[in-house]
Amino acid sequence: MEEPMDISDDFVDFRPQDFCTTELFNFYIHLFGVHENISTKEAVAIIKCANSELLSEKVANYLHSIGGEDALSLVERMLVLIDAMCYVVDVCAAKVPKVSNAKEKLMKMMGTTLQSYPCSGILNSIVEKILTLSFYARNVTKKTYSGPEQKKFLSIYNLTLKFFHGFGNRNTFGMGYLIGKVIMQNVDSFILMSNEEKKISLVKPNLIGQLKRKTGPVFRWLNDLKLENSIEIEDAYKLRCEMYVLNNIADSMFDAIVLYPKTGATFRTLGRFMSQFGLSAREKVSNIITEEIKANLLHIGIATDDILRVYASCVESMKILDNTCVMMHKICKIIKDYIKGRQDTVRSIVSYLMTDHQTGWKNKLSANTGLIVDEEDISVLNDEFLPSVEEATIKQWRDWNPDPPDAPPGDSRFFRQSADLFNMLVSIYGSKDLFVKEYRQLLSERLIQAENGAIESEIKYLNILKRRFTDGELQNCEVMLKDMRDSKEIDDQVYCSSKLKYIVECRILSYHFWPKIEFEEFKVPEPLAYSCDIYKMQYEKVRRQRTLKFYPSYGHVVFDVTLRGITCEITATIYQASVILFFCRHHEYTTDDLATSLEMDRITMKKACEFWVTLGFLTPTEFDEGDGFAISESKVNMERVQKHLDNQDVESDDEEGGTYDTKIIDSLEQYWNYTKNMIKTNPEGLKPERLLQIYKMFTSPSKRGPTIDHVNMLLQRKVKQNLLSVENGMYYIVEKGEEDE
Repeated sequence: MEEPMDISDDFVDFRPQDFCTTELFNFYIHLFGVHENISTKEAVAIIKCANSELLSEKVANYLHSIGGEDALSLVERMLVLIDAMCYVVDVCAAKVPKVSNAKEKLMKMMGTTLQSYPCSGILNSIVEKILTLSFYARNVTKKTYSGPEQKKFLSIYNLTLKFFHGFGNRNTFGMGYLIGKVIMQNVDSFILMSNEEKKISLVKPNLIGQLKRKTGPVFRWLNDLKLENSIEIEDAYKLRCEMYVLNNIADSMFDAIVLYPKTGATFRTLGRFMSQFGLSAREKVSNIITEEIKANLLHIGIATDDILRVYASCVESMKILDNTCVMMHKICKIIKDYIKGRQDTVRSIVSYLMTDHQTGWKNKLSANTGLIVDEEDISVLNDEFLPSVEEATIKQWRDWNPDPPDAPPGDSRFFRQSADLFNMLVSIYGSKDLFVKEYRQLLSERLIQAENGAIESEIKYLNILKRRFTDGELQNCEVMLKDMRDSKEIDDQVYCSSKLKYIVECRILSYHFWPKIEFEEFKVPEPLAYSCDIYKMQYEKVRRQRTLKFYPSYGHVVFDVTLRGITCEITATIYQASVILFFCRHHEYTTDDLATSLEMDRITMKKACEFWVTLGFLTPTEFDEGDGFAISESKVNMERVQKHLDNQDVESDDEEGGTYDTKIIDSLEQYWNYTKNMIKTNPEGLKPERLLQIYKMFTSPSKRGPTIDHVNMLLQRKVKQNLLSVENGMYYIVEKGEEDE
């Protein structure tokens, strides 16, 4: 503790740590220049503040001498000070009964002295200590239900209230303004002290309710203080509580975006909070969201589809948070710039739009009949003559608001506010033409794989898109869907007019309207080739001056396979069916003979054979001429076959549309032995990024090389085959002992 200061030569050097209430009371009286035999002249001088500067200096010196004491000692001293000041007022007023309003003038003089320059700083510090003690004592009292602890802090709390009621009373010293000022200076500290265990979370429902539970003790405490300006203080505190929320949302902001639309009400509340603080709040929230997205989303471990889902949630939630859409474009641009660098982005966007059922964007899109316009197409137009989405919903002109200060200069307000989720996703491409091109490509793959007649969802989707594109832009897609409907009719006509032994269903594609289809040619065995030839002949009769060209690498065959008395119904691709049909002639083939006979690519042929090996119909065999395959000598396990086929269906659903880069992944198989040995020589495991660097060394610069996604898919394929294991992103070789287990 600091050494006590000499207040004045005329007064006793009072030591603050050990005081007697009576002695302290007398000390205060002498401090204000009052004694038992005070004269009328001296009383008048006090009332007229004749020695106010000297008095202020004396009081300031004393307050500085006790400023380092604990809060409880301070409140006890200040209560004695209040009693002493009241006594001084009464004594002086009694000496000058003829002076009108003597008491009021003396009270005002006392208050002025305490708020003067020498005293104000240290008095603020003392009041802050007592306020902190008061709020702390109240919190402990409410949390401690009984016992001596509660009684002790309840007494302390009542003591602080007594001080504030006396010190801040307008009819006495009128220090309520000073108390309120100190309360406002420490608003954040008191909010933090309130229910420290309760945290604000954006993923929990009812943000307003959370805030009330968190800050309720503060407002009840303010009510107990009974300050003259309590209404103004409470209003200011409510505003600061809203800022407190904005300052403490970093931990849950990203999760709230991911969980949208469940958190829609939370974002509406945040938007109201943000509007109270203008540009500073917008920048704060924007920076929080940006940092969270960069830390949790924009890295190699997150799949492109997941990034797109968060992007979609970000678009919708930011429009609620900021109806000017400035924040939405600013934040989404960060995701857009990152995701553009991924090879599968374009396809993933189209696939997402075609398969997403959670965001309800299709319903919103069907309600919006405006065409998509590229931003550069309207850059020369004046926004004032364009009815933006915001302006279309305004009921009165008084509701209009200008763009916020952080809106980019020259930015089209019409384009910015008219953007919906569909526009924002399409804008990742850079233009709508690229979107249409990729949609056409993906639609062709989906139609080829779809069951006959199962195109209703594609028709509905196309009708929705037609609201946002011109007819000419989607003409090819309409022809493709018409081809699907016509194919079903032609199938029926051909089947009725021919004597086909097997039912043949074809997808007949109009060559000029479909994207270029890449396919592998191979020799189709006689039973399949004969049925295709008959179908072609009948088609040429039905559709004169037209002919067909079959793509054998697409489609599938449903047929029964019987081996050693066991019959299984199998659904296989045409090249898989072609392989097993060749084994009807001979029981075994070398790999070279089989590839030559089928005129099939060696890798494709081996994959087809592995399919039948997995089902138990073929077994790998060694010949003098090399490796090969033979019909299995053991009985087929029906349960094993059915389980494999079921798993194959699930995998095909999960990987729908994933054939886009299959060739690149398959091409990496030629490096498998090298990859396996490299992983084996690294006991600590190997990351996909390291393998990607090596694979790029093997790839010609003129060709499109593998990406990290291709490497990950290859490694995951090996994990499914039980050749590799993965732990914390590191891949390890599965030893034979582990594999057997």
